[in-house]
Amino acid sequence: LRTAAARAAIGRAVGMTRGLSGTSSRPDGMAAVLRAAGGSEAEHYLNMFRTNKTPAFAVVKVGGDVVEYELDTLVETCASLHNLDLMPVVVHGGGPQMNDELKRVGVEPQYIQGSRVTDAATLEVAERIFTELNQRVADALRAAGVGATP
Repeated sequence: LRTAAARAAIGRAVGMTRGLSGTSSRPDGMAAVLRAAGGSEAEHYLNMFRTNKTPAFAVVKVGGDVVEYELDTLVETCASLHNLDLMPVVVHGGGPQMNDELKRVGVEPQYIQGSRVTDAATLEVAERIFTELNQRVADALRAAGVGATP
């Protein structure tokens, strides 16, 4: 979006839908919340998404804690975006899950200047953890009626 204020307004509006009965499953209800929160700029983007026949993507970046503890909120947000004819693309982390699994299997993670070094043992764990997380997110999205592929 063009301004930080408009981005914040839409972020607040998407967050507000969680507590509104029926809003997250009805595009007109979600649009009303966005209009109220974002004013004319939100209306501009709603019209653009509504009339654009080319698929529009919304990238949602979340950490591993969100997948672990707030999956329902992530799914509700993606369903709201989907109901606005946006295609959510979820990019998730998995640091906490990685750390737990590395500890469980006895692999000591190595870091250089704060970045994890991925040796063969760490890569094996990472592939397994991220495959499981991808499947978990995709299953939850599909259960909510949002098409998803891990």
